[in-house]
Amino acid sequence: RGDSSLRYVRQLGLPPHLPVSVCADMAFLLPPSPPEEADRLLGAPEAERPFFGIVPNIRAFHQAAADGENRYLRLLARLCDVAYAEWGCQPVLICHERSVRQPNDAWLIDEIRARVERPDACRVISAEHSAMELKAVIGRLAFVTASRFHSVVAAISMATPFVVIGWAH
Repeated sequence: RGDSSLRYVRQLGLPPHLPVSVCADMAFLLPPSPPEEADRLLGAPEAERPFFGIVPNIRAFHQAAADGENRYLRLLARLCDVAYAEWGCQPVLICHERSVRQPNDAWLIDEIRARVERPDACRVISAEHSAMELKAVIGRLAFVTASRFHSVVAAISMATPFVVIGWAH
């Protein structure tokens, strides 16, 4: 999906006659689960609040360590608080990566919830769901703040407004 990926593929030592080129990520074409499945996973919003999604990334957390308190962690917790109290939204923390390494995105979600004013107001979608289910959930959000590439792909392909919090490879 980019020059760095192309370099990695070429380093594999594949026969030179195999056609390899940069193209859009296949995840754009992945069909989402039916909307009813996303609704089941999200549950009914509290007081008809629109859903505001946050997709954290443990790598962004590691990049943001400074002065004791992690500024990325502080930002995501604050986003949850503002989304709920000021924007009238239901925060949804989405774990978009499965990993057994610790700390991981699931750990980060727990840390975010530990720092928000109303942890009970934050919905959590675990990484135990399929990519199609996660894409359907992202499609039901009013807005998403994302730090994982495939969550951004899902937002783009589902026409969900988004903001990216990036980090360097």
